[in-house]
Amino acid sequence: MTALKNPRVQKLHDARSALDDAMVLLALHELGAYAALAEGPATYEDLAERLQAMPVRLRSFLELAVHLGLLQSQGALFSLFEGDEEVFDPKRPHGTGLPSTTLHQLFETKGRAVGVLRGDPFIETPAAGSESSAKHRANFLRYMDSVTQEAASELAALVPERAIHKIVDVGSGPGTYSHALLHRFKTAQALLIDRPNAEKEVLAIAHERGLSERVSFTGLDVTRDRIPGDQDLAILSNVIHCYGPETNQQLIQRLAESLAPNGLLIIKDSALLDDRSGPPGVLRFAVSMALFSQEGRVYPSAEVVQWCRAAGLSHIRVEALHEPADNYAVIATR
Repeated sequence: MTALKNPRVQKLHDARSALDDAMVLLALHELGAYAALAEGPATYEDLAERLQAMPVRLRSFLELAVHLGLLQSQGALFSLFEGDEEVFDPKRPHGTGLPSTTLHQLFETKGRAVGVLRGDPFIETPAAGSESSAKHRANFLRYMDSVTQEAASELAALVPERAIHKIVDVGSGPGTYSHALLHRFKTAQALLIDRPNAEKEVLAIAHERGLSERVSFTGLDVTRDRIPGDQDLAILSNVIHCYGPETNQQLIQRLAESLAPNGLLIIKDSALLDDRSGPPGVLRFAVSMALFSQEGRVYPSAEVVQWCRAAGLSHIRVEALHEPADNYAVIATR
């Protein structure tokens, strides 16, 4: 296809073409092409025979993958870039390679966008705090644990030096943020709160970290159930994007009431700019929350600060985070 004369129309066509690019990336992954190329360079005919694919059709996919920088080619041979073997290895631990999303999963969910916008039920997923099977929740918890290690360490380092004995982690997921805090505050105990069917996997992860004696779990509905009190530190990480403003205000109020005098509340989430113009990754995440939750969205830190003030908290500060980028931590004191 030739470039369009109207730059604006070309931009729209390019956005549409990104869907084809994602399709090629995932189709080759699901087919096993990357894993096959991890064994060494190959022609498209050889790959087609090994993968039981149609040679001419496969060639078109491979050539676009080369253009997109997913693969490289020299003469008739296609190959991975150096170091990509780990990225595409399906046996790698959670979070260290390309997610195993299938094309069916991609289009089955994204294809429901118009219906959801018109009022169809949102698409339930454990990533947005919805109900799910124990197996799906366990897989999600393992994934989150693998990709939040550095973020948890950074957040723990933000807590000022003080006596911390009781920590409550609301919407804890795998508990990774609490684990980092327990490693810093050696006498602290952590109560992790999440969906009831997360308990087995959460406690298994704590056991693997040598923290079984210092971690407990309770399954609660964080949007309405009482949070145990007298806490020195409360963590609310990657939770507020699952809910609407009213629910978040009520949750932060109950967290504030759970704190001991001079206790700290730390709220971490994606950093939407105050004028809601970016960053692009956060805007894309907001679209996901529109699809996967009833009222979920992303919030500027200024709005979270207002919720904290309304809950009677003080000495509020906002810290920009590096792991991951485009995240913030709001830290407030009772």
